[in-house]
Amino acid sequence: MSTVAIQDRANRDADSILLHGARLTGAKSLAPTIREASRLTLWKGFGAIAFDWGVIVGSFAAALSFPNPVVWIIAAILIAGRQHALLVLMHEAVHYRIVRNHATNDRISNWFLAWPLFVTTEGFRADHLPHHFHLFTDQDPEWTRKRVRPEFQFPLSRKELLVLILKDAMGFSILKMFRLLRNFSGAKQQETLRKEDVRKRRLRSMERIGYYVVLFSAIGYFGLVVPFLLLWVLPAFTLLFAILRVRNVAEHSNVGVDHDLHMSRNVVAPTVLERLVLAPHHVGLHLVHHLYPSVPFYNLPQIHKALQEIPEYANDALNVDTYFGLRRSSVLSDVSTPRRNEITELLGNTEDRLSEPQMDQVETVTAATELESPGTCCDGSEASCTSALGTTQSESDMPAGVAQPV
Repeated sequence: MSTVAIQDRANRDADSILLHGARLTGAKSLAPTIREASRLTLWKGFGAIAFDWGVIVGSFAAALSFPNPVVWIIAAILIAGRQHALLVLMHEAVHYRIVRNHATNDRISNWFLAWPLFVTTEGFRADHLPHHFHLFTDQDPEWTRKRVRPEFQFPLSRKELLVLILKDAMGFSILKMFRLLRNFSGAKQQETLRKEDVRKRRLRSMERIGYYVVLFSAIGYFGLVVPFLLLWVLPAFTLLFAILRVRNVAEHSNVGVDHDLHMSRNVVAPTVLERLVLAPHHVGLHLVHHLYPSVPFYNLPQIHKALQEIPEYANDALNVDTYFGLRRSSVLSDVSTPRRNEITELLGNTEDRLSEPQMDQVETVTAATELESPGTCCDGSEASCTSALGTTQSESDMPAGVAQPV
């Protein structure tokens, strides 16, 4: 089944909002809780967008009002953290978790979350759906990009990982960032999601071009070119990439593939600073999100708490407390711990180590991803698997709170 079919299949079965969570022992008892938690609360989504932009505007205002290098550095760090937060909310929009109407959801996401960071919601969706449906297989774009790069062959020592993060923050990974922008903003990916007519695609491209014309004209007119470059573009290609590496490592690095509860990691108690920069909008609860992708970000803590009542989850879920905490369990310590599993064995195979040009070729997302039979992803029924991933544009055809996975 193609990505087009996955997106366009109607979700008519309220009990099928479970994806991998359907395989947990005792998970059926949570179905009413999951269904209720999957309902959208519009003010929470809009409030998160407004808060992030409020911090960004305030940081710009402070830097312009106090032309001190220290103020500008602090402002850049705050802005990079909120850029990350905007991408987290775009990730919610990829699952139609901002509003239920698809066109409105994507327009809000593009205008306020994706286009300011030079990507598109549609492009990221095309890359991300196969990641969820085919986690740790050759049809997972994220996995195919990571498996051939030595920097993702865990375990890595703490020193090695910290050096990678520091290099990202200093701009040594700008070329990799441009490759990601190419993957997440190209028309090729958008065309894999829906066979739209040429006129509709052209109108979307014109809308985006017009958006940038107005944006850059306003920046030039108000004399904000230098602040824009130093406080927006520079953090996006340095600090933001370092933040994204930490989060990416936390979610799926040095994990296992033998159980759904081992394939993703939760960061359950990040510090205040980590919540501001690394884990905005509860993005640290990534395992919960993979289990129940229909649940919007503001209800993930509630579901994590409910899952603690299920012995299988309480005993086997891959949880750490913080990202860098010294006194509690952390991502930093967990990913540096030798963990023998299929993933590390595969990455240790010298046949998978490619040259740099070959790596670049692997990183190009294919234009049409054919998915495996949906009968193998959930509880064995095609209806439950496709409905866990697909929604329609008609709200009347949908049970409340059902969305695509992220």
